[in-house]
Amino acid sequence: MTDDVAVAVVAAGRGSRFGGDGPKCLELWRGRPLVSWALESAVSSGLFPVLLVAGYRRHEVERAAPAGVDVIHSRRWRDGIAHS
Repeated sequence: MTDDVAVAVVAAGRGSRFGGDGPKCLELWRGRPLVSWALESAVSSGLFPVLLVAGYRRHEVERAAPAGVDVIHSRRWRDGIAHS
């Protein structure tokens, strides 16, 4: 495992183009939220630290983060991905 390369999963937006009432990252696929699949891959990559960037409905998104994932709150999520 390397200790000098981070991986970030950006799940801060509302997903408005996706449709629905909730964040796109929380939509279920095969019984799990989409973000959980991305986080599983990030954790198993061996990169460290693993960061989850959450904004819209962040408390719900944070619940998908397994132990060891650092959650960062994007306060400017409305301004687009570049601000997250």
